[in-house]
Order: sequence, then C-alpha cells, then structure tokens
Amino acid sequence: KIKQIDGENGMKYFNEVKLQINNYKTHIEKLYTNIEDNLHDAYWNNIRIELSKEPPNNKVILDLLIELKEMLLSCNRNIKEDIDQKIDIEFIRDMISHNVIDNKYIYQMCMYIIRYIEEFQSPSHDEETRKWKESVMDKFKTGSINNEEFFPFFFRGIFEKIQIILYEIDIFKYLTKNN
Repeated sequence: KIKQIDGENGMKYFNEVKLQINNYKTHIEKLYTNIEDNLHDAYWNNIRIELSKEPPNNKVILDLLIELKEMLLSCNRNIKEDIDQKIDIEFIRDMISHNVIDNKYIYQMCMYIIRYIEEFQSPSHDEETRKWKESVMDKFKTGSINNEEFFPFFFRGIFEKIQIILYEIDIFKYLTKNN
C-alpha cells in the first residue's frame, strides 16, 4: 500500500523508519541488560560492604541462606527435610552471633549445595559448574577465605545457576504441558 501511495520514495522512507525502530529496540534491550547488570553488581557490592564492616554484618549470610533454601526447594520439594538438616539456619545464626564461623562447616555446606546444583542442572552446564566448583574449592585449599569476598562470589554463582535451572524447569513444564 505504501508503494501504491508514494512509490519508491514511500518504500525508501518506510525501510528507513523500520531500520530506526529496529535500532531503537536493540538499544533498549542493551539498556535493560545494562540496568539489570548494574543492579546485580550493586546488590553484591552491598553484601560485600556489609561483610567488610567492623564488626562484619554476617547476618546478611542468613538472609542469603534462607533465600537459597527457598530456591533449592523450588527445584525439588522432596529435599526439604534433607536441606533443613544440612542448612540449619538456627545453628548458623548461633555461629554468627558467637563469632565462631567454622570454615570446615562452611566448606561442607558449600559442597553440599553444589552437589544439588550438579544434580538439578542440565548436563550442558556441567563443565562450567565443574570449573566454578574448583575455584570454590581452591579458595578453601589455599586458606584464602575472606568472607567479604568469598560469600558474594559463592552466593552470586549459586543464585545464577539456580535461576538457570528454574528457567529450564519452566521450559520443560511448558513443553510437556503443550505436547
């Protein structure tokens, strides 16, 4: 219809507008991605700041653990009893309040959480998770556990992996529902 109304000039103008709209969409998508990345970075920087205070605000770890437990349960409700035993919020709260955070306990809990990630994720993510797990283990082996650096690193990695798992679960449910 545009060609009928204004011929080649109309088509040229239409294609230019179409190109500008597509460029605008791409720009907006990048903007949203940058905003989301900045918000995530700010959140984890805030966690790092809280853990860097004197004395450290280790209670932020409890909030992260509570959120983590809910996310893991979203992957599989059948693990509730096991997860409540292994990630004992009250015990961890007592460790924090008495300032006796045990690196051995933290290591065991981290490995426990990672085992569930390895179990729940699709095999296509195994190699990436293996490398990330090795970097977590290296931090413990070298004795370079610095809470304000380690906990944001660990929880951010875990949350990102669980979000991917939950996304893939949603896709699977959608596909099986529609077949």
